[in-house]
Amino acid sequence: MEKEDRLSVAYRLVYKTSRISYILNYVIAFFMISLVAIAFPSLEFNDFLSIIFVFICFGFAFLLFIEPDIERVLRQYIITDTEVVKVEGILRKKKIAIPMQKIADINLKKGILGRIFNFGNIKISGFKNKIEMKGIRYPEKVYEFVKERVKIKNKLEN
Repeated sequence: MEKEDRLSVAYRLVYKTSRISYILNYVIAFFMISLVAIAFPSLEFNDFLSIIFVFICFGFAFLLFIEPDIERVLRQYIITDTEVVKVEGILRKKKIAIPMQKIADINLKKGILGRIFNFGNIKISGFKNKIEMKGIRYPEKVYEFVKERVKIKNKLEN
């Protein structure tokens, strides 16, 4: 942000996908590792297929465990006085911004696990772009906050 932008922004809230939203990944990875542990005594490691089975299970479980961290590094959501921004990438950054006065619709979606562990997705639709904030903790607070900011911006504009 340039110096003039920093002065005009009264706040800047940064959100990332919560790890708890990936609870299903952790459960599946745990069951895969458990499957290998249960099958381990009966595996014959001179058999090529047994070795491949173990490597595939551990590799897949590892990917399921690190996916939340990859998501948190690659994607963040920023809410300011004036806009909602989605920033993606590490080396090549992709930025989608929707000004508050251009927001046409805000939707909140929580599944069963989301209701239990209090996380959900917020879809913000502008006239041209859409931003889906995935796996946000306490989504009702974020939803109401953005909704209130849009209402304030629209009153100021009229």
